[in-house]
Parts: sequence; structure tokens; C-alpha cells
Amino acid sequence: MPSNLMKRYGCPCSLSSFEEDIDFGHVSTPIGNRLGRRLSLLFGQIRWNLRMVKLRLYDARTLDAVRVRDDTKVVLKIVSTRSNELPVVRYLNSADLRSDPRNKTVPLLDVIMFPHTDEEALIVMPRLLQFNALLFRYLSEICQSLDQFFMGLAFMHEHNIAHRDACYRNLMMDVADVLPHGYHYACWDTEDGLYKPIRPLERRSVSPPDYFFIDFGLSSRFPPGTTGIKLHGLLGQDKTVPEGVSGELYDPFKYDVYQLGNVLAQLVKMYEGLTVFKPLVDTMTRHEPEERPSAVEAHKMLLEIITSLSSEQLAQRIWHRRTPPDLRYRIEFCGENPVEEYFN
Repeated sequence: MPSNLMKRYGCPCSLSSFEEDIDFGHVSTPIGNRLGRRLSLLFGQIRWNLRMVKLRLYDARTLDAVRVRDDTKVVLKIVSTRSNELPVVRYLNSADLRSDPRNKTVPLLDVIMFPHTDEEALIVMPRLLQFNALLFRYLSEICQSLDQFFMGLAFMHEHNIAHRDACYRNLMMDVADVLPHGYHYACWDTEDGLYKPIRPLERRSVSPPDYFFIDFGLSSRFPPGTTGIKLHGLLGQDKTVPEGVSGELYDPFKYDVYQLGNVLAQLVKMYEGLTVFKPLVDTMTRHEPEERPSAVEAHKMLLEIITSLSSEQLAQRIWHRRTPPDLRYRIEFCGENPVEEYFN
């Protein structure tokens, strides 16, 4: 069953129609970066956006754009054709795998080859937001996101793919229903990139959001039936994985489990009311990789925790630990909507 996001975006557009299908005039990121300069030279269609007041440059490799035929907002990312990212993402977006509801890989809408080099390409993806940028409000919302991420990791491992960077900033959410008025790509806590704040709805008040993994630049795909895989090097965002710190050969699948377990550990530390997940955190982040569960086992353990919770517990209000009493009052009764960056 296709996700809500895939229903909205539809099939990838024709590669040959890219210049007609994408409008760079809507870009909202600072485009004086490597990708912006290259696209400007390549297509000659980029127009400068001088209304930026505050800049939060996500990545010099990415740029936002709009698909002209339906005004769909997308993100363009430049990738090296020498890395595993393009073949891995393409494989995970093949028809059979994309139709599997367990697949939580970012949808690949198109691949654009540069005319003068085959060393780099552009991939076109839907515009997503980091999964915790909009603060969680209820325990059920946390459970929904964890279920999808754990399921997605197990799906990748089932198909012999290790993400190797299954970390906090590579976990994303489709916010189309949660932010019906949209958001500015570079200044995402505003609607216009200036002073108009976003107006998020509660996640549980709309259809459950879709969550996705992004950034497969460190990923590895192995032949079916391969066992005893050991790799080294290429550390992701999480520098605390014991076998990564030691520099020894490691099992990339147990490496992923530690990384996702550490994401859960950060959430438990960040929010009140998540101690029920502490035993799972401890299991997934054990020092010895052999003592950690597989991704499938971790997902099963998560589901056992979730199903043990009553409807009253799932409806429990959760708070960021750094939310002062006066702000809690304004959130609860005045409709104030602080974002995660408020607490950083």
C-alpha cells in the first residue's frame, strides 16, 4: 500500500523533461553554494533570492525547487556517482520494494545526469523535515515514529543493505498534513522565510505522518546470502559506537542497531515520560555487538512495549524536559508552538 506521500507525488517525471518540470525560481536556500552555482551555469534558470533574513544552510549539496506541473515542492541533492548512494537508493525505490509498506527509504522522484560529467548526478526527492523538529506532544506520536523507523531499518537489513548512518539527522518526516500552510526550506520555523511563524497541527490530529530515512552516502549493499560481513572506517554522525571508536572491523548491521538505539536514547533523555523505552535502549546500545539484537528483534521488542501500553498511557502528554512551567501553560492553553531549536 503506497504511503500518503507517494500518492501525492505520483510517478517520477521523465528524465528528459526535467528542465520543463522543475522551476528554480522558487528556491529558498542561499544559492551561492557549489550546487547553486552549478545549476545556474547548467540551466540558466536560477533567480537570486535576496529576502533571506536568517540562514540555516542545511547542506551545500542540496537545493529546493518546485515541480511546475503541480507546484510540488522538492529537494535536489548532488551525489557522487562513485558512491553507493545512487545505486542503493535506486534499488530501494524499485517497483517491488517501493510498494512494500515497510520500506521507509526517502522516495526517489527522479535522477538527473549532468551533461558534461558522469562523476556526479542530481537526485530529486520530496521535501521533508527532520522528525523531531516539531516537538512531540503525546506518547502515541513517539510510538508511531519509532515503529516506522525500526520497521524501516529491519526492511533494509532484510534486503542486505546497511545504512551505516541511521542517526538523528537522517530521520525525516513528511509534514504536509502537520504543516498545512507549509514552511520555508531554509528558515523552516517560518512560512515565508521572514517573520510569519509556522502553524503546526498535532500529529495525532491528522493522518499518521510518514517517516523516512535519508542520506545513503555511507550505505552498503551486499549479495543475498552473504554472512559474516565485517567493515571498517566511514563513521556516520554518531561517534560513540564502540567498534567505530576502536577502529576495528565491525558488523555493519549491528552498527545500525546501535545508532538507532542511540537515537532512542536521545529521545528518552530529551522528553519526560519515555522511561518505558530505557530497557530497549540499553539492549540496542550494548558495548559488544554480538549482544545487541538484530533490527528485526529490536522492532519486535519495540512492538511488545507499545502493545503493553493502555490507550490512556498512549494519550499521555509528554514534555521536553527543558520546557518551563510558563511555556507549558502557553503551549497548552494559548496555542504556542515552540520548535526543537528553541531548546538548543
